[in-house]
Amino acid sequence: MKKKILLAVIAAMLAVLLVFTFTACNTNETPTDPENPDGGDTATTVTETVTVDGVVYTPTDDGTAYTASAENQQISGEIVIQSPTEGVPVVAIKSGGFYECSSLTSVVIPDSVTTIDNGAFCDCTLLASVTLGAGVETIGDYAFSGCDSLTEIVIPDGVTTIGEYAFEGCTSLAISRRATPISACTAAAICCCIAISANIWNGAANRTRGQRCGTA
Repeated sequence: MKKKILLAVIAAMLAVLLVFTFTACNTNETPTDPENPDGGDTATTVTETVTVDGVVYTPTDDGTAYTASAENQQISGEIVIQSPTEGVPVVAIKSGGFYECSSLTSVVIPDSVTTIDNGAFCDCTLLASVTLGAGVETIGDYAFSGCDSLTEIVIPDGVTTIGEYAFEGCTSLAISRRATPISACTAAAICCCIAISANIWNGAANRTRGQRCGTA
């Protein structure tokens, strides 16, 4: 009798175990990520500074983008600024980022960049070619000041601000026309450029070089 009771108890326990195992194996629930409980897409973030071909990419405070600058003033030749990490764009050229990089001859700036900060390429005396990405909105004070080898630059239509003396001393530069005038652009911003589109700054193209530089 006792043996039958024991066998019944064991059978019941096995039945419960089988039911539990079956339920666990067939659940469709996805484990919850404690850092993303809602299960939505998460942005790629970075924390480390990366240097590629003499260009330093520094993470922004929130780690969702980079700013770019030169590793040192010996950087030379042609450079193409591009993010070293997929999904993390370069959004700005740092203030003074390429200051006095006197051997730099050409730079291509991607569409993701919105700001070329103050003095970014100031006194890059051999810089002859600059390609601005379509996303650029702000060109800071003295950004290209003293780049006297620069012969032509096309200002993207998205640019809304050109800072003081941004192209001061660019005596070989012709600034190509753009679709609409830039409201936040002064005569000082384009001081001493040899050719200026009438749509860059209202009235600037009708002044003499001396008037634009304040010497006439």
